[in-house]
Amino acid sequence: LTPSLKFSNAICLACFMFAALLTGCETNQKADDAPDSQVTLAEVVANYNAKRYTLAYSQADGLSRTLLPPEKEKANLIAGMSTYHLKNTNSAVLHLTPASRSKDRETAGKASATLGIIYNKRGEYELAARYLLSAYIKLDGNEKCRAAYQLGIAQQRLGQWDKATKSLFQAASCGDSLLKEEVKKQMKVSGYSLQVGAYSDRENARKWASQIAAKTKKYGMSSATVTMGISPKGQVLYLVRVG
Repeated sequence: LTPSLKFSNAICLACFMFAALLTGCETNQKADDAPDSQVTLAEVVANYNAKRYTLAYSQADGLSRTLLPPEKEKANLIAGMSTYHLKNTNSAVLHLTPASRSKDRETAGKASATLGIIYNKRGEYELAARYLLSAYIKLDGNEKCRAAYQLGIAQQRLGQWDKATKSLFQAASCGDSLLKEEVKKQMKVSGYSLQVGAYSDRENARKWASQIAAKTKKYGMSSATVTMGISPKGQVLYLVRVG
């Protein structure tokens, strides 16, 4: 009986060691997977800046489901921007819309600017103008100027010529040299002249045309002209136009 008992104990010991080995393998496997589940927002931003958009999207999408505001909205911003670069605008809108409501001005501004660009491309100009105006208010520097440029495009498409002119002038006044060139081209959109004022008195119209002459010359655009028009009510108006 004693040898049989010892043999049984040996079997039990072997089973215990095998089970411990399996547990150890499982633990090691979980440890190997840990970095993905513990990725930081800073690492996700680094991947986005390195243009690793697929990886950045996957990581940011996961973080957007677990983090709390304002980091949650920042994760949504990175996820939305990444998938925008991957040309999946539906997914971009899904992430950027909540990010545009962030209390963090930079996050909300960048999300709103990208949403505005998306809606401009889709031809949904009223939505585009709403988001781009919000972006213009919240952003600074060249990003603010680019929001004004896109806003001007949306306003042109909506026939809001006065607002479009102001937005494009604003974009040209604060943007970099590349943006200034884009604004010049936009101000010369084929088939359009931008109305910057309408007056019942010809002299007032001429005064306004003279006031904006310096701006049009500075940005390489044609001088403002005064033409006569008729309002829907039959009133004679003197229209100040650029282009």
